[in-house]
Amino acid sequence: MIILKIIGWILYIALKMVIGVIQIVLTFLATCISFGGRVFQLAGGLIGTLFVMGSLIGLPMGIVSGKEFWQMFFLGIAFGAIPAFLASVGRDGIYAVKGVLNKI
Repeated sequence: MIILKIIGWILYIALKMVIGVIQIVLTFLATCISFGGRVFQLAGGLIGTLFVMGSLIGLPMGIVSGKEFWQMFFLGIAFGAIPAFLASVGRDGIYAVKGVLNKI
């Protein structure tokens, strides 16, 4: 019985060490996603701003029609929102996995 407890204790320590390494890798991955996501958010925000401002300026000047206005407007919003959503979901997903591993 004591031998089984010792084996269980050793396996528990080994499991904690493996989970610790996985936690470190996930933290590094979350940091990389956060940084890369921020870069893509900035680029997408700039492109989205160009589309939205172009549609808002082009409509009164008669350069774009009503249909083109809405297409450019929603495309600009999508360029700004999709990278922010993906970065947020990726980072929060990794933190959720880390939380589950932390409960073990």
